Amino acid sequence: MLTSTMAQNKEKIWHKLLKWAVVAAIWIAAWQLLCSFVGHEVLLPSPMRTFTRLLELMGEVSFYRAIGETCLRVVTGFLIGALLGLMLGVGCSFSYYVKAVFSPFIAVVRSTPFASFIILALLWLKTGYVPVLTAAIMTTPIVYEGICQGIGGVDKGMLDMARLYDYRPYDTVRYIWVPQVKPYFVAGAASSLGLSFKAAVAAEVIANPQYAIGAMLSDAKVYLETADLFAVTAALIIMSVLIEKALRRLVK
Repeated sequence: MLTSTMAQNKEKIWHKLLKWAVVAAIWIAAWQLLCSFVGHEVLLPSPMRTFTRLLELMGEVSFYRAIGETCLRVVTGFLIGALLGLMLGVGCSFSYYVKAVFSPFIAVVRSTPFASFIILALLWLKTGYVPVLTAAIMTTPIVYEGICQGIGGVDKGMLDMARLYDYRPYDTVRYIWVPQVKPYFVAGAASSLGLSFKAAVAAEVIANPQYAIGAMLSDAKVYLETADLFAVTAALIIMSVLIEKALRRLVK
């Protein structure tokens, strides 16, 4: 029975890998066909040139330092924004006055283009802190909305039961509030992480700190190194997926 289950799991894994390999081959072939049609690698580098350049970058210490610095900025800004969104969400859900005070702030943060925040932050902060602030600003309203929805959707019957059986406040929070709010928080955090990652890299492109993936994108644009642009973008996509998966596993 155990052997049969392991064989089925192995078959599913191979089937999934085969499916993704076929999908990747189709899109790489389309990329190569489009590259042949364009006929100029400054405009569109070939898949082989992009892959080769990515391998070359992976052999450089500065590339890993740029990745590390960018990830640190993204994670720091995300954690600040998630904590701020959590506190504001809880405060605004339980207090009308707190909501009245901070609702305009959330509305402004949600509606203002993050490019405006980046330019303003350049006037106030060092270049290395601008992506952190941008990531935090992108994260806060999304987590805030998730917390407010989660708290608003808590089963009132469960709360009445907790009062009836004289639950301690700690037990009420642990066994009723947290399980019902957690899915909303996780969904908001996961979606905001991707946005904060993109926003932080965009801030790096504008602020151009010394070690940053965004700065590498900016240099590739200035020197028309399109292969570098595609290779670094591929690395960014991989980083974003890995960070999001790590967050989901950490929360679980």
